[in-house]
Amino acid sequence: MGIIHLEGEYSIDQAIELADKFLEDESQRIFFLIGRTGIGKDYTLRELFNKKQLEYIDLNHYPNLEERIETHLAGNPTSLYLWRDVDLSVFQDKKVSDKLSQIDNNETPFEGKLIISATSNESDKSESFNLPRGTWVHMDNTATINYIERTLVGKSPD
Repeated sequence: MGIIHLEGEYSIDQAIELADKFLEDESQRIFFLIGRTGIGKDYTLRELFNKKQLEYIDLNHYPNLEERIETHLAGNPTSLYLWRDVDLSVFQDKKVSDKLSQIDNNETPFEGKLIISATSNESDKSESFNLPRGTWVHMDNTATINYIERTLVGKSPD
C-alpha cells in the first residue's frame, strides 16, 4: 500500500477510514498517520478506538522510545498500540526504520497493531522515508478550520 497522500478538510476522515481497514487486516502490523500539529490526528484515532470498543496502549513520545520500541511492544505482543506525538524525522534513522520493517514483516514476536501518529514539518518529503503504509494528511489552515467547525457542529448538544 505505501503512504497515501490526502488533501483537504475531509482528509482526516479518509485517513481514519484507512486506519479502520488496517485494524481489520490481521496480516498488517504498522500504520502511519502523518500530518502537521493540530489537525486532530490523535483525537480522531482515539474516537475510532472508542467507537470500535478497542483498548489500546498509549505510547506518548519521550526521548529514546524509538531505540526501545521492540522492548515496549514485547510487554504486550498482541495489543493495539498508539505511538503518538512523535516527530516524523525519527523515522529517517536507519536503525529505527529497519526495526519497523522487521516488525511489519512479522520477523519479531509482535503480533499486535502499532499505529504511529507522526508530526510532519513543511520541509519533510515523503521520499525521504521508508514507511510501510499509512496516510499523509495535508491540510492548510482553511481546511483545518473547516474541519474543526464541522466537527464541533456535529458534536454540539442541540
